[in-house]
Amino acid sequence: MELEVRWSGKNPRPVGRLHQNERGQIHFEYDPAWRSGALELSPFHLPNSTTGAVTTPTPGFGELHGLFQDALPDWWGERLMRRYFEKAGIPWNRVTALRKLSCQGDRKMGALSFLPAMDEADFNDSLVAEFGALVEAAREAMRGETVEILAALMKGGISPGGAQPKALLAISDDSSEIRLDDPAPAGFGAWLVKFDIDPTLQNGRIEAAYADMARDAGLDVPETRLLETGGAAHFLSRRFDRTAQGERLHLHSYSGLTHTPLRDGLEYGDLIDITRMLTRDQRAVDEIFRRAAFNVLAANDDDHGRNHAFLMDPEGNWMPAPAYDLTLATNPLGSGFRAARVNGRSIDVSPRDLMRLGSEHDVRSPAQIIQEVRDAVAAWPTHAARYAINRANLANVAAQHRISS
Repeated sequence: MELEVRWSGKNPRPVGRLHQNERGQIHFEYDPAWRSGALELSPFHLPNSTTGAVTTPTPGFGELHGLFQDALPDWWGERLMRRYFEKAGIPWNRVTALRKLSCQGDRKMGALSFLPAMDEADFNDSLVAEFGALVEAAREAMRGETVEILAALMKGGISPGGAQPKALLAISDDSSEIRLDDPAPAGFGAWLVKFDIDPTLQNGRIEAAYADMARDAGLDVPETRLLETGGAAHFLSRRFDRTAQGERLHLHSYSGLTHTPLRDGLEYGDLIDITRMLTRDQRAVDEIFRRAAFNVLAANDDDHGRNHAFLMDPEGNWMPAPAYDLTLATNPLGSGFRAARVNGRSIDVSPRDLMRLGSEHDVRSPAQIIQEVRDAVAAWPTHAARYAINRANLANVAAQHRISS
């Protein structure tokens, strides 16, 4: 099986080809024209200097290079994909990583798209055609009033594992209409929607309050909203991989850039070093430190390598993507550990540990940053009241915060 990888940002063109041989090994080879260009999509593990067809240098990370691993669906997206294949009578164990990428096509985060090879005529070609027809039918069926569409999207399955179902949608500026179009048409914005599947938990409201709290703490956070329908509060975050004009921007997670498995977490010192290397911008370094302080003090412990990412503009300049997935997540999976370490510590991380991190990595004014974050988190009750979070949930979240010295 073979897929063409295309750059769908400014000046669309081929990037290269992914090929899976009869033994199941996946190789990637850059298009010669792309290799001669200036845009480096994945400078650490798949630089433009790479020649020939290569497999991933870190099979323990996954069978794909991180550049493509980032494009695979998340848990919820994979669940929907699995249901589609099984309804079509296709066993899930026959659905390879390349088939998952081909189903993503260009309806995904970032600027890359994946197309079946034009000269290939195998099972996957018909599969992709059917999937495309399904999407087109959904696009036609899902035009209408917001409340009706949200109900339709929610109908048909709720995650048993507690993960929030998500969708990339175009929403009209007055929130009266939802479409699947990408790029979003005139009068619409491109949004990521997290559906509120259990309003009593108030997850959508809590994440919206956290976004406001993070802004007050000085973090770069995308525009967020709540869409309230029938007692539920769905969390909306404006997509930062699309410009106001609909242009696609390249997005690469820390995990994908460094080939760091999620189970390995990350070290904030390494994230700061990567940020300095990619951006050569002290402001970006200070921003990452501010996020470390916020995640520690606000008890967002699920800050793993896919929850930190970088954007590349059309000229090849890197910058940290806006902060996302900011919410209460105390000791994910009941592990007792943070996903991201501070100076090697993943439990009982204190402001003192943050001060050492900032000092050792040449952050400007780390004490001031920590205090600004602490003040914002201390104002949690104000943010919670703004989003009608009930007393029990307000108190539960506050009890998890770590703003004492």
